[in-house]
Amino acid sequence: MPLRRKIDRRHRLLLSAGQQPTSLAAKRRNVVWNLLLLLVLLVLLLFAMPSRFRAGSSSSVNDLLLLTNNFQSAAQNEKEPPQPQELLGGQQEKKDESPTTPIIHVKSTDPPLRNLAGDNTPVQATPNQDDSTHKEEPNAPPPPPQQQDVPIIILPPPPPPQIHFFGPTVHINDSKDAFSASWLQSRPAFMEMPFEQIISCEDAAFVAYWNKRVNLLRMTVDWLDFSVEHLSKWFKLLNVIGEGEDKVFQTLLTKLDQYISNHNPPSHISKAQTQQPEQHLFQPTIAVIAFQAYEAGKQSAEKAHKLTLIALAATMESLRRAGFGRVVVVGLEASDAIVVQDTFRYLQRKVQTKTDNTNHPNNFDAPIGLQSIPGGVVDMVGHMEVAFVQGSKEIAKAQWVSKNVPKATVIGLRHAFQMADKAPALRLQNETDYIHTWLGTRREPSYWKYVYLTEPDTILQMRHSSKPQIQQIIDAGKVMTPHRWQPIPHERDAQGSTMPHAYLPSDFAPIVDLQVHNDNAVPYDVCCDAWKGHDTKPGLPPLFPDCGNFWYLCDFGQDKYQKPEAHQRLKPYGLIRMDGGTGIVTLAASESGRPCTPQKQSVCLPKP
Repeated sequence: MPLRRKIDRRHRLLLSAGQQPTSLAAKRRNVVWNLLLLLVLLVLLLFAMPSRFRAGSSSSVNDLLLLTNNFQSAAQNEKEPPQPQELLGGQQEKKDESPTTPIIHVKSTDPPLRNLAGDNTPVQATPNQDDSTHKEEPNAPPPPPQQQDVPIIILPPPPPPQIHFFGPTVHINDSKDAFSASWLQSRPAFMEMPFEQIISCEDAAFVAYWNKRVNLLRMTVDWLDFSVEHLSKWFKLLNVIGEGEDKVFQTLLTKLDQYISNHNPPSHISKAQTQQPEQHLFQPTIAVIAFQAYEAGKQSAEKAHKLTLIALAATMESLRRAGFGRVVVVGLEASDAIVVQDTFRYLQRKVQTKTDNTNHPNNFDAPIGLQSIPGGVVDMVGHMEVAFVQGSKEIAKAQWVSKNVPKATVIGLRHAFQMADKAPALRLQNETDYIHTWLGTRREPSYWKYVYLTEPDTILQMRHSSKPQIQQIIDAGKVMTPHRWQPIPHERDAQGSTMPHAYLPSDFAPIVDLQVHNDNAVPYDVCCDAWKGHDTKPGLPPLFPDCGNFWYLCDFGQDKYQKPEAHQRLKPYGLIRMDGGTGIVTLAASESGRPCTPQKQSVCLPKP
C-alpha cells in the first residue's frame, strides 16, 4: 500500500477515536511539559512529607523511588504513540508480564505501599543492598509486616521534693521551740559540745545548739521529714499505771505492741544494711538513750515494768526502722539492766517473727525479772547492735539534780571516743574494755560517724527520702533537732478509761490522717511549720491566759472539762494522726505551742 494511503487511513482512525492528530514537535513539547510537571510534583511532595521522611529513613526513600518510577513509566508510555490494535480493541501479542525486578517488602510496621492504581498490590522497587538475599516468587502473596521490638522504657520515680530547713534568730528565738530532748550531729561536732555547762537534764539537749552554738541549729520546714512522738506526759495524764485503769492500760499496750509488730521496715533499709552500709546516714550512727524506768507503788510495779518495756521497745523499733547501726541504753541502776535486757529479748522476738512468720506468745503476762522473757544477753536486734551500759553516778551528779542521766550518757560516750582516738598500742586494758562496752566489738571505733541522743519514750518519725539532704546538713557541722509532737489524750485512744475529764471527746474536732513513710506518693502529706512570731502560738498568752500548767493541759480536770469554753485553745491547732507512727492522736503542735499546718498531698515552701 502506498505510504500516502497508509497515512490517510491512520488519520481517519484517529478522528474516529476522538483524537486530534499531533505533530512530532507537539509530541515532544508534551513530553517536556510532563517531565517539568513531574519535577514540580516531586518537589511539592518532598516538602509535604513529615520530617521523619526527610530524615533519611530507608523505607521512606524506597517509597519516593517507587513513586518516581511510576511517574517515569507513565511519561514513557506517553512518548510512544498508541498502536492501531490498541485503539481498535484488537488482540495484541502477549508479553511476559512477570516483573523484571523482584517485589521488595518494606521492613516496617507501616502497611504495604499502594501503587498508583489504588489497589493493595505491592509496588515494585529497586531492591536495597540489605535486601538482596530476600527474593520471592512473582505471584507469591506478600508476607505480613514484621513487628519490631519496641523497648519498654521504665521511667525512674519522681525525685523527692526539696527539703527546706530553717535556723535560729529569725525563725527560732526561743530555745524551747527546738527542744525535743533529741538531736543528731556528727562525731566531731559532738566532741566540741560544752559538756561542762550541763546542769539540768534538759541541758544535755540545749548545749548542743544554744548559746555559742546557736548558729548550728537546723530544723525541717515540713515536720514529717524529721520529728518525734513524746509519750510520757500522755501516759501521766491518763494515769495508765494507776489503780482502776487496767482497761486503758491494756489498750495502750495493745496499740504500741501493734506499732512494733505490724510495720515492717522499708525495703531499702535491708539494702543499706547488707550492701552499702557506709553510705547510709544512720548505719554509722550510735544512738544513745538516757534511760530511767517508770516508778510506781507495789500494787502497780508490774504495770510500771511493762509500760517501761513497751515504751523503750517502741522507741528502739523506730530507730531500727530508720536504719541505725547501734543503740546504747544508759542507766544508772543495776536493776535497769533487767528491764533493758527484757526489752531487747522482747524486741528480738518481734523482729524474728517478721522474718520467719512464726507466732510468739505475748510476753506481757510473764512475771517481772530476767525470767520474764527467757534467753541470754541480747546484743543484736535484726541488723542493729544493742547494748546496756551502766553510767557513772559520779558523772551524773549535777548542780540541780543528783541523778542527771542525760549528762552521764553524753559524757560517757565522749570518754569512749577520746579513748578510741588513742593508738591501740597506747591504750590500757581498762580503756579497751570501756571502748568495747560503748562502741562494740563488731566494727572499728572509727566507723561511728554520727551521734543521736533521745529518751526511752520518744519515737522517731521521718521520711527515708529525706536522709540524703539531712546528711548533707550534718556533714556540714550543723545540729539537727527533730520537731516534738504533742500527743493529746483522745476518746478513741482512751478506751476503757474511767476518767472522761482526762481526754478529748470524739466529736471535739476532725482528725487529719497523714502518711509519713509512703515515699512513693509524690507530693507527700505534709505539716508545714506555721510559726511567724509569738502571736502565732494560739494556745499561749496573750491569746489565752497562763493557767500555771502546760498550755495544752489547762482545761483537763473534773472541774473544767464540761465547761463550754473547755479546750478552746486547742482548736486552732487541729488534730492529726500519723499513719506509720503509733496511731495516737496528736496536736499539730509542739510542747511549746509552735504550730504546723497539716495538708494532704502538698508541698512546704521555704521560709522567707
